Amino acid sequence: HYFEPHAPYEPHELAGFEANGTRADPIVNHRARMSEGLDAAWSEGEMEQLRILYAEEVTRTDVLVGEVHGLRPR
Repeated sequence: HYFEPHAPYEPHELAGFEANGTRADPIVNHRARMSEGLDAAWSEGEMEQLRILYAEEVTRTDVLVGEVHGLRPR
């Protein structure tokens, strides 16, 4: 399955996504924010950061699928 891009979104330190921070110091701590509940308010800036973080999750999944299919070496 390719479940990886689902919440919580976390940085994977991929090239091109340095602005997301690191696992130890993410720009948006999505896991912590999720623990606040579904009604927690997100600013537009936080939402934009979350979209970029999600894009990194999707990119990482693409890399992993490519490895499975022999398209990208590890």
